[in-house]
Amino acid sequence: MLYYVTFKVQARTGSTLEGGWGMRSDVITHSTEAGKPGSPTELERTYRNESCLSISWSRPGEQNGIIIKYKVMLIIGMSHQPLYYCYYYGGNMGSVR
Repeated sequence: MLYYVTFKVQARTGSTLEGGWGMRSDVITHSTEAGKPGSPTELERTYRNESCLSISWSRPGEQNGIIIKYKVMLIIGMSHQPLYYCYYYGGNMGSVR
């Protein structure tokens, strides 16, 4: 399924007679719902010093809707639990320092 897409549909009947195409129907418009976006792309990090790291990213290739925020997490070592996280509210790309 394609997410967050608008389709326009129209139908027409035909017969075996020469030039046997009927009139076209009215156009029906249908929009699909938004879905989960893909992962951010072009993730880059810049080491600043012992206490500062800068990261940046670009929007996912498959947005599947309007992106309103990104969640940035800091995970240290082998732990799978975030030590710190923050939200960046923006649409196309972002950066955190």
